[in-house]
Amino acid sequence: MARWLPALSLCLGNPCATIHLAMPKAFIMIDVVPGSEMRVQEAVSKLAGVKMAYRVTGEHDLIAFVDAEPYEEFAVILSTIRTIEGVRDTDSHLVL
Repeated sequence: MARWLPALSLCLGNPCATIHLAMPKAFIMIDVVPGSEMRVQEAVSKLAGVKMAYRVTGEHDLIAFVDAEPYEEFAVILSTIRTIEGVRDTDSHLVL
């Protein structure tokens, strides 16, 4: 079920049109120091707003899915992930 921010009204004539802004959802690719995958995965999984965190094969070591409200909370979650010991880099992909 989609969650929405309070409506944003744009008067484009009569009557006013209403646009609902979706809450930020994003996939965050996480690169970690070798050997710290499980510890980082556990730490990321415990953060509020993180719906899942998986170890994966390929270019990145972990992928987390974040569903946060409002946008500022998403920024806090991302900053927190970046400060976890063992995290080398992140790459965020917002869901459209």
